[in-house]
Amino acid sequence: ITLAGDADDLIVTDSDGRIKLAGETWSARLAAGVTTSVGPGEEVRVIAIHGATAIVAPAPIQDT
Repeated sequence: ITLAGDADDLIVTDSDGRIKLAGETWSARLAAGVTTSVGPGEEVRVIAIHGATAIVAPAPIQDT
């Protein structure tokens, strides 16, 4: 699954967080092996959905 979302008002860590995905707020946590947290407003890539929790990683930085 490759979906894009934005970290909401909370920071996403390996155990907790929230993202906006398709206009809805989802519980989120970082994918295994991701070592950095995601701050408010940063883009994330959704790796998987487990129940009502999005498993995410920071989105790759795109060159302009």
